[in-house]
Amino acid sequence: MPLLALAPAGHCAPAGTDTAPLSFTEGGWWEYEVTRGTIPAKSRTTTGAKEEFDGAPAFYFESEEGASRLRTYYSTSTEGARLAGIQTTATGTLGSRNRTIFTPPALAYPRKWKVGRKWTTATEGVGMSEVVGAVSGASALRLKIEGKHKIVAKEKIRVPAGEFDCFVIETAAEGATVWESGPYGGSRHQTQGVERVWFSPELGQVVKSETRGKSTFRDPYGGISPSEDRVDRILLDYKGRPAPPTP
Repeated sequence: MPLLALAPAGHCAPAGTDTAPLSFTEGGWWEYEVTRGTIPAKSRTTTGAKEEFDGAPAFYFESEEGASRLRTYYSTSTEGARLAGIQTTATGTLGSRNRTIFTPPALAYPRKWKVGRKWTTATEGVGMSEVVGAVSGASALRLKIEGKHKIVAKEKIRVPAGEFDCFVIETAAEGATVWESGPYGGSRHQTQGVERVWFSPELGQVVKSETRGKSTFRDPYGGISPSEDRVDRILLDYKGRPAPPTP
């Protein structure tokens, strides 16, 4: 599913916070090659902490790619791990910092895996964005995301990190983000795309993903900037829950 600088203020949640089906091994890390268009880069995801997020127990993973940092917060339910929020930070003199809370948290990864399973998500995010650069300032933002998800196959795939038994999730999603104040007040970003994810329940992480989409950004002055997005991610190495043994 897609999606900086307010650190979440909270207290540690109980050590036994459920994280299924995601692996939340202490000291765990997962290194990916991420190709945006034709430009490859390295991304490293590490286990974060268990704490309260928007008044409820949650846990997060932190991803680092270049100067960007992304914390993805999840809560859990009887159905599985739900996307509760995101927090991004861009270091240096150019970029943005954002913290967004999703209501209701959207089911991202189910506990029970079965080919043919379908589910839908509809969530709204509210947050603050601070832009650092030529035009700096804070802005309230609001976004909506709707997605249709289906487990379409079970496949054994080989990637640089090894061989994994994966379930393949296909997602078709639409989203709209509106900046309500600040230097970009009145701007609107609309997205539409399809994502294919290979998830290993035994590893407890994504092994591979392919995202294809289109987006349009409308600035406060009426300018329109369309773009096509292509992002591929593949697992290079990891330290965490053991991978399934190779026959």
